[in-house]
Amino acid sequence: MKIALDIRRMTEFGIGTYTRNVVRALGRLDRTTKYFLIGSPEKVKEIGSLPANFHTVPLLEPDTTFKGYFEFRTIVKRLNVDLVHIPHLFWLPRSLPCPYVVTVHDVLEHMARSKDHSSMRRSLHFQLTRRVLRGAARIFAVSQFSKNEVENLFGIASKKIEVVYNAIDQRFLHGHATDADRQLIAERYLVTYPFLLYAGRISPHKNLVRIIEAFSALRESLKRKAVCRI
Repeated sequence: MKIALDIRRMTEFGIGTYTRNVVRALGRLDRTTKYFLIGSPEKVKEIGSLPANFHTVPLLEPDTTFKGYFEFRTIVKRLNVDLVHIPHLFWLPRSLPCPYVVTVHDVLEHMARSKDHSSMRRSLHFQLTRRVLRGAARIFAVSQFSKNEVENLFGIASKKIEVVYNAIDQRFLHGHATDADRQLIAERYLVTYPFLLYAGRISPHKNLVRIIEAFSALRESLKRKAVCRI
């Protein structure tokens, strides 16, 4: 079997992390299927070594242009792959010569972010995205909430959507920092233990204000419990 993966957004924040770890996991688990990573060869190097059944196919044109659409379709047709995995929601229909699956992380593009665009553009964006979702052989949602949003917003049948939660990065399980590294970080950023770490980017939809408020409330609660013990 031959499977193609669109890796052109591999260096983005959440989508990039997801894509890199999917490729790494497949590299550990599957040495039989042929995988074609369509995108920048330089980005593939960031993943590290991969087994011989993984092949990089150069494509530098972004996935948001018509040229990128035609070049991607041409590559998929030339490789004669059995399946394409696009690891993010997109709106430009691709009319691929084989089935494709798509991962939906969220539908923010059709919620808060769409308010800045004209009603015509929002409508076009919505209709094309729905067409993409309806054309997919399968939709992977990273949470039950995302699945519900796809169902309710785009009218996609529940049986077509699979909830596949993001796994924990192996580096978090085994650790990759030395005691000296931890001490350096603690001193540089004035960290006192215990502490909570937020590792996402600073964006309105992340609701960082509420995170800070929750941490403040937790700290006060812990202080009161400590006083009660005394």
